[in-house]
Amino acid sequence: MARPNRFQVAPGVTIYLRHKTWWVDIRAEGSRIQRNLRTHEYGVAVRKAHDLEKLPDRPSPKLVSFDTAVATYMDEYASIHHSGKTRERTDSILTMFRKFSCESLGDESFALERITRDIVGAYQRARMADGASPATVNAHIRHLRAFLRWCAGKGWIQSDPTREIRMLKVIKRDKGKILAPKEINRILLRLDSRGDELYADLVRLIANTGLRLGEALYLRSEDADLEGKRLHVRNRPDHLTKDREDRIVPINEVALAVLRRRKLAAGGDSGALLFPSRAGTPLDRHNVGRGFKKRATAAGVPDANWYALRHTFATRLAESVPEMALAAIMGHSDPKTTSRFYVHRNRMNLPTPPVVGLGG
Repeated sequence: MARPNRFQVAPGVTIYLRHKTWWVDIRAEGSRIQRNLRTHEYGVAVRKAHDLEKLPDRPSPKLVSFDTAVATYMDEYASIHHSGKTRERTDSILTMFRKFSCESLGDESFALERITRDIVGAYQRARMADGASPATVNAHIRHLRAFLRWCAGKGWIQSDPTREIRMLKVIKRDKGKILAPKEINRILLRLDSRGDELYADLVRLIANTGLRLGEALYLRSEDADLEGKRLHVRNRPDHLTKDREDRIVPINEVALAVLRRRKLAAGGDSGALLFPSRAGTPLDRHNVGRGFKKRATAAGVPDANWYALRHTFATRLAESVPEMALAAIMGHSDPKTTSRFYVHRNRMNLPTPPVVGLGG
């Protein structure tokens, strides 16, 4: 017989299943704590719950300010597990949420435990009222949820106040601009005519490999295997890949010519950057993004950006390559991401259904 979803194992102590993992819910003297017991086994969960119930300081969490929690989260967690772009995004969202909470609570240095479901819900509505799209608002809630769940794991709050916040419905549309070959050629013609070799090489490389801009800017000479026609995208301390894993990307003749040229310019140093600044350091991603936008607009393609090149590469490759293979090339740890963003159902060459019955 299957066990019930919730079990009382001691007065005020209940264990329950959540996503196939056992959690404990401890209530006493008007306080409540919920913690992940990090086990799938019922017997182990019971023992851990009893051990936790006997702790002398249970169940009052430490009183921590929101600012202290954010600083600790960014230092202990985000600095290790997030890319630079994600850290910037997280910091921006938490700063916006702090400003909103200060106004709502009337307190510039409010305690973390004062954040409630009502405050998070009001923040969600306020972002919508400001004109943010449902997808953007959902992204804010996801960042808040990750932060608050981490805080709950530290014992600073009793539970995550975002857990009962429903995500907004998002109407799915094509993600990103798909550039026509003539648009890419128009950009390249302008770059080549002006001797803008750095940007021309980056455009040709990304358009033919689907690399992220940051991945391209941190490529080193040792990463380009010209004989094997392979490019090694490595997860390094100075640049973490999005999925934190190395991967190999096959390269065609156009990308091969670019890499051969960049390796020659780098000399014999295997650790030399292929796209360095004048000082020999990695180029700033934001500056390169703005520089390309300016050049593409001058070429008559104002909608072009680095992501559009990657998106165009993946969308075209999806027409002839299985999704699992495409996910490996693009660096997606979850093939669902590939399907969601790059496999355009309305662009598929769908077969004509077979005829059934007599014609009308």
